[in-house]
Amino acid sequence: MRYQCRRRPAASVLLAALSISLGACGGSSPVDQPAPSASVPGSSAASTRCTALAALQLPDTTIESARLDRGGVVLKYLQAGSMPENCVVTGTIGAYTSAYTNPDTGSNAYGTRFELRLPSNWNGRFFFQGGGAADGYLAPAHGPIPGQTATLTGNSPQTPALWRGYAVVSTDGGHDSGSTQAASLKAGFGVDPMARINYGYGAIGQVTPIAKQVIQQYYASAPAYSYFLGCSKGGQEAMQALQKYGDQFDGIVAGDPGFRLPHAAVAEAWTTQALAEVVLTDHPGAVDSKGHALLYRAFSNADLELIRKSVLERCDTLDGLADGMIFQAQACLGQFEPASLQCTGRKTSSCLSAAQVQGLHTIFAGAQRRDGSAIYAAFPYDTGMNGSNGWDLWNLGALPLGFNTALNATLAQQSSAYVFSTPPNPDLDVFSVNIDSFAQSITATSGDYRTSAIGFMAATSTDLQKFRAHDGKVIFFHGGSDPVFSPLDTIDYYQSLSKTYGGSTRDFARLYLVPGMNHCFGGDYTADYFDTLDAISNWVENGEAPERIIAKPSTASSRLPKQLTRPLCPYPQYAKYEGSGAVNDAASFSCAAP
Repeated sequence: MRYQCRRRPAASVLLAALSISLGACGGSSPVDQPAPSASVPGSSAASTRCTALAALQLPDTTIESARLDRGGVVLKYLQAGSMPENCVVTGTIGAYTSAYTNPDTGSNAYGTRFELRLPSNWNGRFFFQGGGAADGYLAPAHGPIPGQTATLTGNSPQTPALWRGYAVVSTDGGHDSGSTQAASLKAGFGVDPMARINYGYGAIGQVTPIAKQVIQQYYASAPAYSYFLGCSKGGQEAMQALQKYGDQFDGIVAGDPGFRLPHAAVAEAWTTQALAEVVLTDHPGAVDSKGHALLYRAFSNADLELIRKSVLERCDTLDGLADGMIFQAQACLGQFEPASLQCTGRKTSSCLSAAQVQGLHTIFAGAQRRDGSAIYAAFPYDTGMNGSNGWDLWNLGALPLGFNTALNATLAQQSSAYVFSTPPNPDLDVFSVNIDSFAQSITATSGDYRTSAIGFMAATSTDLQKFRAHDGKVIFFHGGSDPVFSPLDTIDYYQSLSKTYGGSTRDFARLYLVPGMNHCFGGDYTADYFDTLDAISNWVENGEAPERIIAKPSTASSRLPKQLTRPLCPYPQYAKYEGSGAVNDAASFSCAAP
């Protein structure tokens, strides 16, 4: 068989996937902005007030710099125009010297770094920017909006929160792994017990009050409204903010949340081992220098496209229209059977081998213990098997490099070894680790590691009394083709929340599924471009619950008409074509009960 390179080179794909700070536009109209309690007029006055913040004394905090960024430059946010003038404050909270040396950096120094940007033309609001991957990188506090996808070229048409007038804070999650985004691949910080906790949730509790105190000092006013938005690891952080710090935020958006990240890490090892079995069965000897199966040999682009088309044949019209997207996802569950594609003779591009069929069964059923009990949720079949930031990137990697680049075998390898194993186990190998033992390790404590991986990472509580008492609102969204965190897991959480709060759940919490969208963004057949900041702020400030969120294809989704729009409906409703009207217009669709 002749193998060809996949559409995207490994390095750029990797960084794009880790950029959980997503790009731009679409959605409801802007909310009426509260007048700021204090503006900072004039660059000269703003510079004086800004630099004065360097002398600010705050509990267990060192302000390292305070400078005025006069803005005026056009960054990657092309639609937003030039960055507004803002005061940039950086600092470290809770600095300490650890008894454990980070093997990635060789350092024993820890602490929670933050960057806070205070626009001269403030709208009176605060925006906490969720992190991504293993954190460890202090991203610019621009306030990218989850649900407004990043583009693969590095340019984004979105309008981030800073450009909209929000004061924005970002954090490295309590550990410094480097100065570039690639640092978020490194998880050696997990040797330190406190760094683990700060990564899981503690950094949120540290940064939020300090950021608000700096805002109070600069503007002589507290924020009128506070928001937390994030996707992936940032979605996990959003759910920690929801459950542990609910009285600090008025609105929260949790996209494709890794709220059971330790369980998902076991599932990544499960998937890697299942794919390795496919490779070693169909392509004996296809191994790298470590003896690991070359995962990209498991399925070709043609195989993935065959699966996508077969799923569509069974489910595309369930929502009333054949348009390449499956909005009636619940009805699609169980409709596609991989065995229907199994070759009766030799392997060709129009059928799957027996090993491939078994591999799909194993992977999509979800990680299980030897006794058959579930470790992590099953995955639904959707349209994102092949495409940008899709199943192939996370599970297979790029072709034909001779070594494994799949994120499940790179990023997941580090996190599994140092963060989700207790005690940290540098020798853990996701290709060979015993799944039952790994599953037990995420619940374990040992010596100085008094909190298990589940204890500091999982955000599964449905006790949201603090948040409810604060009259908070939360939006969850999840890509139907997410290959990392199963949308079925997020559905399970929302159903549990609904059992806790009954019919009142919709008054403060809603879930939106995005057909065809991969992990936080991307997919060749998806409308992955929608404005969650407008949606949550309209709900919080104007009482306008998002009955539908309008989405359209992003520049990362090249195969749908650019003028297409679709409504994202609150679960369990789905977008149903009414049978008449323009098929590319969201107005032709209703939010229907399943």
